[in-house]
Amino acid sequence: MTEQMTQQEPPNRIYGWRNTGLSVARFYGGLKYQGYQYNIAVDEEGQPLVRADVLRREAREKAARLNADGKAQKLAAAQAQGAPGASAPSRHQITNSSQKQWIGFC
Repeated sequence: MTEQMTQQEPPNRIYGWRNTGLSVARFYGGLKYQGYQYNIAVDEEGQPLVRADVLRREAREKAARLNADGKAQKLAAAQAQGAPGASAPSRHQITNSSQKQWIGFC
């Protein structure tokens, strides 16, 4: 018993689960396997069972990627309209400049 038993990390995705004992997931939308919650990924090809934490991580990464793409498009549009290297003013900058103008007109 000197050997240490190492526990393998459960898989992120399980393919080919429909004709096995894991097929009960069809009735519940997912199942718990090796202590992790797995959900059916209906949008993916083959509809694998995917660990819930992996789905959350991938959703956060996708949202961050879309957010970065949106910011890049706004910056490109601002550069096309103004001087090169110009960035789109933030809401805070717009508010401050309008407040300065208002104070200047008082």
